Parts: sequence; C-alpha cells; structure tokens
Amino acid sequence: MAQLPPTTKIRTLSPLDPYNLAILSIWINYYLACTTPPGCIPHGYEGPSPKDGGGNSVKRYCRKCNAFKPPRTHHCSVCKTCVLRMDHHCPWLNNCVGFYNQGYFIRFISSVGFAASYCLGLYSYKNFDRFYSPPPNSLTLVVMILDAVVLFILVLTVGLLALWQLYYAASNTTTIEALENEKIDKLIKRGIIRSATQYPYDLGSSLANLKSMLGRNMLLWWIPFRQEGNGIEFPM
Repeated sequence: MAQLPPTTKIRTLSPLDPYNLAILSIWINYYLACTTPPGCIPHGYEGPSPKDGGGNSVKRYCRKCNAFKPPRTHHCSVCKTCVLRMDHHCPWLNNCVGFYNQGYFIRFISSVGFAASYCLGLYSYKNFDRFYSPPPNSLTLVVMILDAVVLFILVLTVGLLALWQLYYAASNTTTIEALENEKIDKLIKRGIIRSATQYPYDLGSSLANLKSMLGRNMLLWWIPFRQEGNGIEFPM
C-alpha cells in the first residue's frame, strides 16, 4: 500500500507575536533615536530670506553658537549646540529629540506603550482564573499583584507620554512650541498682549501633520525611515 506523504505542520500565530514585534520595534527605534543626530545649523547659514514670509522670514541669532538660527531651532544647554526643530533633550536617549530623530522617538515610545499594554492584557487574561481555582498562596499572590502594579504604572506613564507626543505631532507642534503657545495664551488672558499671530506650521489637518513626520503612506508609519526635508524650511 502506498504511503501518504508526511503532513507538513503549519505554524500558527502565537499570542506573543504582536509583543515580539513591538519589542523588535522598540530596539530598532531606540537605537536610531540614540544614534541619529537631531540636526544642527548648516555651516554658512545666513538666516531665512524675507521672501519666505510668515514664521520662516524672522531672523534669529544664537549668541552661544554665533550663528543665525533657522525657524523652530533652539539651543540645547546639555548638548551645547542648536538643534533643528528641537522638541526636548531626552535623558533616556542621551540625545536631543529634533528634526531628524523625532519620528524614531515617537515610534519608540509608542512601541513601549503598546508592548506594556499588550503584556498587561495578556497577563490579566492568563492569571485571572488563578485567583479562584485554586486560590494562590500568599507569596504567589503578592508577586502577581506587584507584577500587575508595575505593568499598570508603565502603561500609564509611557502610554500618556506616547499620546502626548502623538498629539503634538498631529498639530505639528513641538514640546517647546507648545509651552511657548501656552505662555502667549496666558498673556492674552491677562490682557498684557491683545492678540498673537496664528501658528504657521499647522497644515490644516491632523492627518497631514502626522504624514509630514511619519511618512505619506499610513501603512508604513511603523517602519523607520529618514525624515524628509532639511529642518530649515517648513511648509505652511
């Protein structure tokens, strides 16, 4: 009798696959965010041309770097240099978050938030029945509760940071610019100034703003790529 060929085992998706992909994304984007220079003032830059108009036409000078600063550029007191479209200096990266590495930073913290949330959900699902059948001993119960608390704190802190960064990206605003806008709003409310010029870098929709930082194809937002543009001129 002819023998049937051996059956081929097809690997099915594991519940840990999304978590493993998130961990891979964390390491790749963390490395890129740490090692990618955020952007510095090009040698010989003489300031924006008046014909640019709007926020791009105002000349700003850094006395510490002895150079004209492009729009959205700020001097970092830690790195001792001006950073293009500076968002903040991140101690996690030991690097500034700026024009060329902010996309990596957003992907990094978003991946951490997703991995922590997924881990908390999977942990809760796997251990729910252990509280009742049979009840765990005291030591096991303490360890389970501590694990859940640590995961919850991680989800809360990093998740909020990721949402905050995505909110700024959706409005095409940096952390520094958001703080400056808040100060202006307070001055207007107190009657110190009457009005302020409209924020020039909002492209009109959250999707357009996100695409300018994470890429034009939404399906590829999770794939790391070099930021388009030069960090000096911005569409308005």
